[in-house]
Amino acid sequence: MSTTKRIRYTGSHLAGALSSVGVFMVFFILGSFSGKVEGATTDLGYRFNTTNMSVSDCTSNYGSAISSTVMDYNNNTDLTMSLIPFSCTLITYTEGNYGNTPWHAVTIARNSSGSPCANFSDGSLTGNCNTTTQKAASGTIYFNDYPGVFPSTQKNWAARHEMGHMFGMGHVTSCTPNSVMKTPDCASLPSTLTSSDTNVINGWY
Repeated sequence: MSTTKRIRYTGSHLAGALSSVGVFMVFFILGSFSGKVEGATTDLGYRFNTTNMSVSDCTSNYGSAISSTVMDYNNNTDLTMSLIPFSCTLITYTEGNYGNTPWHAVTIARNSSGSPCANFSDGSLTGNCNTTTQKAASGTIYFNDYPGVFPSTQKNWAARHEMGHMFGMGHVTSCTPNSVMKTPDCASLPSTLTSSDTNVINGWY
């Protein structure tokens, strides 16, 4: 991994209290697929089409966790990421009240034609994306602000967990591996990327 990468911050909105994703219902975003195991995580079967990408924060309440997530991925993986608040970029974090859904956050990556890699309603994979001819080219991470769904103390884990989905990482198969791809039913959820996570990403990218 290059030691010359530096995260770039553009704009003034880098603070905020990310109320993470959720809840024990969160990531069923892509949590109901069946994929092969890669390291500590399962493989969703698609990859992003570049290792140099920009991330935008279009939220009101999640800024701190989003900026620290971008810095974590930028500094500890072979990905080069720039945070550009309130701008439409390759990867966008956003939030809204989507009602009493079975998730508190969902990640929808899209191929170069704009077709989603997963369904917004339940996170199930669509087959529109893969690791070769239909790589993900953009994506949006949606936080659901429906009241009372998710403990805000897990915001840093949630922002990293959803970003992992953007790059094709699925859930770990048990609570034993120390990975941000654990699901909320696990007792301990890492607030930063672990070696298991970076090993998978650097092996793929």
